[in-house]
Amino acid sequence: FSGSRVDSTTVHLAFKGKPSSRMCGQTTTNDTALFVYGTLKRGFFNYSRYLGIAESDSKAVFVGDGCTIESYPMVVRPPNQTGSSGAPQLLDEAGKGFNVMGEVYLIDESTLKAMDILEGVHRGRYRRQTIQVQFETEEGYLRHMECATYFFVAEDPSLQELPWLENYTAEHNAAYVAKPVSDEILSLCQGPSTLRASCPKERTKLLHSMSQMSLASLSTSGSSKGVMSSDSLSPLSEAEMFDQAACDFELLEISADSTEVF
Repeated sequence: FSGSRVDSTTVHLAFKGKPSSRMCGQTTTNDTALFVYGTLKRGFFNYSRYLGIAESDSKAVFVGDGCTIESYPMVVRPPNQTGSSGAPQLLDEAGKGFNVMGEVYLIDESTLKAMDILEGVHRGRYRRQTIQVQFETEEGYLRHMECATYFFVAEDPSLQELPWLENYTAEHNAAYVAKPVSDEILSLCQGPSTLRASCPKERTKLLHSMSQMSLASLSTSGSSKGVMSSDSLSPLSEAEMFDQAACDFELLEISADSTEVF
């Protein structure tokens, strides 16, 4: 996230997708922050087939580009290897590999079920668990929060011999061998949204409560690849400090008026 600045400004995101027919402040199931690092990223294969469909129906909201705060090994089997689909495997071995690059979304309950099916959670292929992710807002500020993501858990000793990747690229995606579209997954990504974050003011409150500003303590030495060090950050200008105060004041206004209909 070169050139971004660590700050405590409230996250404000441009609304994407169809307007929701729900009222802001209405009680719903919990939204889930999801970190995706492979074919679900924007412009990649399973984004266009599933997650992008959910986003167009306001069942998912793009938060920003992100990277894991811990380093993890991410590998891709070579195309000529038996059983290789070209999808990435993220291994739950914190401290090895890289700070993996990806994207952060907020998704509703049925979209989360769709992602579990896609990743083969119930078949023992991947395991969903939470990790800490640093992400960049559309205004260029860095924040961090706990996100769900998927670790590969199926036994495969050959993965330990593959090179570690920091980023699953468009070149990797072009070699991906996809299965036919799943009607079950697609149906879960469509239909009425229960996402609180589909409403801009609810999204502001939700992200502010779920995330924290990225502090210098996350990377004081600059030794972690992909996690920005505060050493290279210039002091906030007077105008930027005023913007921060204005955003915090807006959050107080939102909290006092959470039942407004949009």
